[in-house]
Amino acid sequence: MTRFTNGIYGLQLAETPDCRLTGQLDDVVVNATGKIEYTSFIATGIADGGSISLTFKQASMLPTTLSGSGTIEGDRLSLTGDINPGRLSTVVFVRASDAQYQSAVNGLINDVNKAASAKAIAENHKNLLARRHAFAPAVEQLVTKMQGFGADADTHLARWPGAEQSYRDITAKMNAYLNQECSLVGNTDASIRRGQIAVAIDQTSISADQIHYSAMSLQNNFEATFSPLLKMVETAVTRCSANDIPSFGDEVKNACADISRESQSFRQKYAAFSNGLVQLEGVYRVEHKRQEELVQASERME
Repeated sequence: MTRFTNGIYGLQLAETPDCRLTGQLDDVVVNATGKIEYTSFIATGIADGGSISLTFKQASMLPTTLSGSGTIEGDRLSLTGDINPGRLSTVVFVRASDAQYQSAVNGLINDVNKAASAKAIAENHKNLLARRHAFAPAVEQLVTKMQGFGADADTHLARWPGAEQSYRDITAKMNAYLNQECSLVGNTDASIRRGQIAVAIDQTSISADQIHYSAMSLQNNFEATFSPLLKMVETAVTRCSANDIPSFGDEVKNACADISRESQSFRQKYAAFSNGLVQLEGVYRVEHKRQEELVQASERME
């Protein structure tokens, strides 16, 4: 058995009566990625007194052949050759029991596992620091988005009473047109005027649909953009309440203070905006039903 920087060689040999040698070379190596690779070679050779010559052939589809020659002195076997693939070197094997070899392999495995564990801990720590570093800017971005929503919400909330009234005004205008059309029933000289009024009723109902299309676009944008924003805000606020936040430093503490302050106003405006959309849609449905009835009444007069 021999140890080297990143692995262990285990060599088993048996000598035949005609001084030929057969056996196996086991190669246990830690590769560049930190994983253990196992390779076995069939060993053949000859021994002449204290001299020895060996060839190692890998049992695979594309076998690698290595060779070395040297001497045996007591419990030590010294081989010089390309036993380490790609370079000429001297490898000294020391006699060991199977238990000693297995213990050495187990020790190598433990070292690899410890290194992998230490690497994972270091990587986790690195990721933690990265998340801490990114947390404050991410929270401040949420604060900026909340403030932007608040400004937009104020603008739309101020407009919606007018939009609701527009729906009602359109219904009233259509009703007035219908009354005019009714007053002309039976007047043969007013057929053109009645046709104009019927067209006006249809066109007026279309203007209500146009307002509704705009409201639906706003509703879709609200659900696609600001509903997810609310969830992100809630997650950030919850994270900011964790016990480890004070250890993150002043930047994170300040960001958490900002989102805690802004989130209250954001939730209120979010609720007002959501309720406002529901109310606006409710008014539209009521007025749209009336407007459809007016259009149908106009059509029956034709």
